[in-house]
Amino acid sequence: MRKDQGYRSACIFGGVCRERDTGVALVLLQASTDGMNRLFAELSSQVPPRTHALVLIDNAGWHISDEVIMPANLTLVACRPTAPI
Repeated sequence: MRKDQGYRSACIFGGVCRERDTGVALVLLQASTDGMNRLFAELSSQVPPRTHALVLIDNAGWHISDEVIMPANLTLVACRPTAPI
């Protein structure tokens, strides 16, 4: 007899600044370009005025989609496919 185990998945998008001992995170039901746009907007809002942040990413499709909206105070840095991030 099969039984629904009731498992649900969630994706945690986040970023941290070790120097400032702060971070942001979003918990979403799926990984998507929309989720990345929401994360980048939240990260951007937490970057102090007149500063810039680098965001390390892998090459997942939702990270590098043409539909990603990149705030002016963030720059994406793509890691090599073999990088352990």
